[in-house]
Amino acid sequence: GTFDVDAQILTLMAELRAAGLRVGILTNGTDRTRQQLEGTGVLEAVDALVCTAEIGVAKPNIGAYLTACRTLGSDPANTFFTDDTRKNVLGARSAGLRAEEFIEVDTLRDQLIALKLI
Repeated sequence: GTFDVDAQILTLMAELRAAGLRVGILTNGTDRTRQQLEGTGVLEAVDALVCTAEIGVAKPNIGAYLTACRTLGSDPANTFFTDDTRKNVLGARSAGLRAEEFIEVDTLRDQLIALKLI
């Protein structure tokens, strides 16, 4: 299986990186996720892909978020996280990240603007 990637997300990630921010993905994927993302543009659009199958702890366990932050070289308090699953947003907040539920790209952009990240 491959992933259907939203071009608007890729554009937003490029904007964030152009602004000097690091962008990562934390996914409760399988040991095949990285391979499945090849050719989609996602791997090139991020500074880090953290797949929970590779680290042995999954969202919403706080260890997953802290590992993702370490991989990105980011302090959790200075890290924004979004997810379409509420329990994962709450898990991120428990780990000390700023987190909001993902609704759509325009909402995410507004959230990032409100935090003065873009």
